[in-house]
Amino acid sequence: MKRILGVHEPPVDPARVLWLRVAVWSAVIFAAIPLARALQAVVESSVGAVAFTVVTLVVLAVATLAVVHVSWTMRPNGRLVRLGALGVLAGLFVYLTVRFDSPEEALHFVEYGVLAVLVLRAVTARTRDQSAYLAAAAVCLLVGSADEVVQWLVPSRFFAFRDIGLNALASIGTLLGVRFGIDPAYLHGWSTAGLQRAVTLWLGACVCALALFANTPPVVHAYTSVLTPLRYLRSDGPMVEYGTAHTASGVSWHSRFDSDAAHALDEAGANDLARIQADVAADPGGGDPGLTRGGDPFEFEVVAHTRVLSEAREALETSRNASAGASLARTVLGEDVILREMYPRVTALSGVGLSEQEREAYAGIATADPYVSPVDGDVITSPVQKLLVRLLIPFTLALLAVEILRRVRRTRAAPRQRATSISSTT
Repeated sequence: MKRILGVHEPPVDPARVLWLRVAVWSAVIFAAIPLARALQAVVESSVGAVAFTVVTLVVLAVATLAVVHVSWTMRPNGRLVRLGALGVLAGLFVYLTVRFDSPEEALHFVEYGVLAVLVLRAVTARTRDQSAYLAAAAVCLLVGSADEVVQWLVPSRFFAFRDIGLNALASIGTLLGVRFGIDPAYLHGWSTAGLQRAVTLWLGACVCALALFANTPPVVHAYTSVLTPLRYLRSDGPMVEYGTAHTASGVSWHSRFDSDAAHALDEAGANDLARIQADVAADPGGGDPGLTRGGDPFEFEVVAHTRVLSEAREALETSRNASAGASLARTVLGEDVILREMYPRVTALSGVGLSEQEREAYAGIATADPYVSPVDGDVITSPVQKLLVRLLIPFTLALLAVEILRRVRRTRAAPRQRATSISSTT
């Protein structure tokens, strides 16, 4: 184990062995994707979801103690500073681990923490300077992105940029822990060759990110028209969508449409959609093609909001818990606001909206907290997020220019190097 994960010393195994370990661990991560939900159900039914939190905390504790031991015994100079930095990183990971709403998400820290160490070991087979950290981070980002793409391709699993963020946080946090917690002596300084390799890898990571951000439902529809075996992706959850954030009467929600576009579609399709909306309200647990995220986006939003409202109303009728009832009443009121604000004609024709008397009754028991609808919560609406996506394009082009310039210089230098080699031998 020391030979595999011992980052305080340079690797002694050949590069192909080190990269094989990276490939095997990545394959383990990918192979777990189709089995993850079944394994999660088994663990939760047998020992409870808290098991995921406990396992992650134990791994964090063992890893932190191992780094403390190495830093304290093998690198006495500056160890207090290194231990302080390590304490901040360990505290951050512990805080995030116990704060997850879904405890199984903490396993990202274990999977990609181990991956980061294995990748760093593989990179340092050729690069023995600080650029190894940059190169390792890029490789981990590529693997983390591939992980989510595989999930998107597997039926019943979904793509999430949030999970890519968790993967990146685990990897980069681990690399920072190595850099500032151990500060291996063989990874000091910078080299031109190492930086060039890091730039190449980051160019690949940026191109991959651009491809993911561009993979909207219309794009998926276009290439699945040619790649017919992948047409099932049209009805699966989309990889990325862009929209608008809305607020009204203390209610917040995301939509693919601004108010004007939603009202135009509401007027055009009200008669047909009102029937579907009424059916969903009558049977919120029933199936409906409008609930397909890859289908008609307007129909999906109307049906999804209607279902959330109707399910909350049904649950409220049988609830005996005052706190839960107040939360459910807030959900009903919030979704009713959304339906009336975004789809007024459809909602009026279907009769799904609350009457004035019903709104007053629900308001009497509802919490006063702001309501955020769960529908389309992953649609990108933040101006900051959209700006970052736009800035990724010139950044990628800059890396591409650097890479092209480097290759041109190397091509031009090759004949001179051969001529020098020939003259020196003669």
